[in-house]
Amino acid sequence: MAIPATPHWSASSSACATPWWSYNNKVLEFAQINTEVAFGFAQKLSDVKSPSDFIELSTEHSRKQFETLTAQTKELAALAQKVTLATAEPLRTGLTKAFG
Repeated sequence: MAIPATPHWSASSSACATPWWSYNNKVLEFAQINTEVAFGFAQKLSDVKSPSDFIELSTEHSRKQFETLTAQTKELAALAQKVTLATAEPLRTGLTKAFG
């Protein structure tokens, strides 16, 4: 009985994989952005001449990174919700066809 269900399961699992690519690409995009920002921060640190400059630069960087990471987290959460909804329907349809 499992053999007739295989084409339905295969089609639904491939439909589920596609939305995850967009999520994974977004994660990689954010990783690249955050890495570039970290290198920029390190470069700016090499120009620091006083402890007060260091504190000012670190505070500014921390504030900007907190804002950026908050925005990135919201975007990833929204995308994860879309992926979950897009994934659920093909699975439901595939399972219904296979076992219904």
